[in-house]
Amino acid sequence: MKITVFAVVLAAALCCGIFVCDSSERYKSESYNWSKEVLDNLGFNQVKDLEYKFYDIRGSTAPELRKEMNAKGPLDRYGRRGDAFTGWYLSWRWPYDKNGRPLYNKTRLKKKITVTMPRWSAPADTDPGLLKRWRKFLENVARHEKNHLDFFENSYGKIPGAIKTAYRKNPELTEKEANKIAAGIVEKIRMLDRDYDSRTGHGRTEGISFR
Repeated sequence: MKITVFAVVLAAALCCGIFVCDSSERYKSESYNWSKEVLDNLGFNQVKDLEYKFYDIRGSTAPELRKEMNAKGPLDRYGRRGDAFTGWYLSWRWPYDKNGRPLYNKTRLKKKITVTMPRWSAPADTDPGLLKRWRKFLENVARHEKNHLDFFENSYGKIPGAIKTAYRKNPELTEKEANKIAAGIVEKIRMLDRDYDSRTGHGRTEGISFR
């Protein structure tokens, strides 16, 4: 049975970067990954087909950390650099019957999500106040990225149903028309991302700032 993959889409959300810092000694360890912990606490690790990426930064003062993030932070699809990034890949496909007709009722999706965050190896003698600020910053960044993730997770799964509904209404539905339906849902997700970042200044109104 022939199967054709039809569309590949990439979307991304950047933020510039609240939680009370735990004073446990493990947070003073140079090898402890705070970024992974805040993501796990918000349930990112429960999302299927999602992976973490971390870029390492170094420094012992806030200005040094800000300089590192400005230089090493991920780029979005427009080439803009930010402190964190939530990107996704999505494709949809359907098989064909023996006469070459699309079987829209068997439309399937494939996704891959990547969340990129800074990872700081804090020196053992780091000022406790800076540790607390960093922890709050990471938590705010992760919450912002979780909202972007939710826009995608709550919407992408509507594609098969929308195509099937259109096919029931129009048995002559073309593949071009089916792709347009899927692309329309993708565009709605992108619009949610854009509107959210516009309202929050890429998270600045949510307290995401580190200087």
